[in-house]
Amino acid sequence: MNHSFTASQLDSTKCARCKRDEIDHTNRATCECCSNSGICDLYIDILMCQDCLEKENSHKRQEPERAVAVMNINSIIDNARRIDQTVQVRTDLFNAATVAIVDLKKAIDEDGSIENKHFALATELTTRFNHFKKVIFEMSEEIVEKQNQQRAIQSYLNTLSNQLRVEEREKLKLQDINYKPESPKPIKKSAPTVKKVSKIEIREMANKYNVPELAVQMLCVAKNLSPEDAAKSLQKAMN
Repeated sequence: MNHSFTASQLDSTKCARCKRDEIDHTNRATCECCSNSGICDLYIDILMCQDCLEKENSHKRQEPERAVAVMNINSIIDNARRIDQTVQVRTDLFNAATVAIVDLKKAIDEDGSIENKHFALATELTTRFNHFKKVIFEMSEEIVEKQNQQRAIQSYLNTLSNQLRVEEREKLKLQDINYKPESPKPIKKSAPTVKKVSKIEIREMANKYNVPELAVQMLCVAKNLSPEDAAKSLQKAMN
């Protein structure tokens, strides 16, 4: 495993970071692909030995890269799900190349086998939302554990500082050792100003750049763009 086992406060038999048993972090872990025993790492949410990881990575390197515009409908939806499942840390939440809602909607709309388009899109988005919710909860639990470790160190230093000379405390910057930082208060963010757009202008720009009118409207709302900027962006993506 690429990290050491840290017992969860909710379940000491599970790792606070990956929710796996302690044995999965040792050289006695069992690969969930080939059942071999040895050092394993997680690939998405599957425990793999080094051989299986290499095979998976080799397979990925051999796959040709394809633009979203030429991907078939099912691969667009499957790719969105796979990318969502790789989100594990806060950086990923901001940087993961998640398929845009507009692309998902377009894929579902073009799939003749899906009858209830709105329900299908809502189902996909709900699945994605719940996954992010689970990731955020697990991150919060890990933060609480780290804060508890900090408090334990601080408490011990409070006692230890009495045995140090003044210059030693200053060198370690322990002069304010009794200061107990409060948990940061959540920052209230004001809602961003949304530009008002005209449906007539949206229709004009959609016709001008030969892109779907509904997609232009959705992009204007989602990214707070002007109708022309939204239409240009869609035309560039489609081409």
